[in-house]
Amino acid sequence: GAVQILEKIAAMKGALLLALFVLSVSAVQLKVTLNVFSGGEDPSWTLSGDVSAKILPLLRASQAPIYRPWPIYSLGYHGLVVETSNMEQFVVYGDEYLETLLLDSAPASIPEDVIDHCFEKMKDRPNAAPELPEGWNGEVSNQKCIPPVRGPDNETKWDVEHDDCGFFISHQWENNCYNYGTDVATNTFAQPGRGTGEKWSYNTCEDIRASAERDGLVWYGRELPTGEPAVGHYISLHIWPERNFHWVRKDSNLPRHWSHKPGGTPVRDTDNSWEKITDPSKCDMHPWSVWCGYMIVVPSNITIA
Repeated sequence: GAVQILEKIAAMKGALLLALFVLSVSAVQLKVTLNVFSGGEDPSWTLSGDVSAKILPLLRASQAPIYRPWPIYSLGYHGLVVETSNMEQFVVYGDEYLETLLLDSAPASIPEDVIDHCFEKMKDRPNAAPELPEGWNGEVSNQKCIPPVRGPDNETKWDVEHDDCGFFISHQWENNCYNYGTDVATNTFAQPGRGTGEKWSYNTCEDIRASAERDGLVWYGRELPTGEPAVGHYISLHIWPERNFHWVRKDSNLPRHWSHKPGGTPVRDTDNSWEKITDPSKCDMHPWSVWCGYMIVVPSNITIA
């Protein structure tokens, strides 16, 4: 009698605790950010209820990513960030099951070709972390600079630790391909045209070029530069049709190849096939498949934000 009563009480307590746990988990909202774009803002969405209750324990238990920091070997999909309403944050990269759950939870407003690209990247990624690009060791030269920090007009060097006071390392997530391409660190994830009052509207060569021209960039053409301009440096524009833009720049101390900074990831001097970028019009920037041409940047003469 008494033993059975105690067993029933214990079972009821267990069931109550489980119900409270499930309720507490399902009450947590998840904000999912898909890290995929280079120039524009990455897409994000919110999960709650049964979906968040299913995913949150998996996030807490996951040993992914297989390697940190963020994957640096290619342009495009580089994981997801999940933030909870109770201030937890998870980086998801390398756990294919969890990545698939999150990608499958994306709303219909996120284009299907963007999601397809992410799955394609998941299949092609290496099993181990690649080495950091040459010239990048995670050190910065001066944390006291105040943005915007501009590079020199007369030479733009491949020197990530010192370029723009090292902001492309110390403020990596706040500066994108447009910041690095123009050699102006603003810590605002700069957008063509925004600094001069009219941000770009369409991800096309014509609209991004016009927006950049309003910021002070000058169109050069589609012939591969063989030297340096009299002042400033060259920059190459690439478009993921209707989705996103990307910029690649020519450094004066890289006479035969170019460098770039995909979104908030580290600077590199290789394309998506891990090849040096000797001709931006022919390099592998997939799915930024449309190459537009070259522009000239004089850092002191442009206004970006």
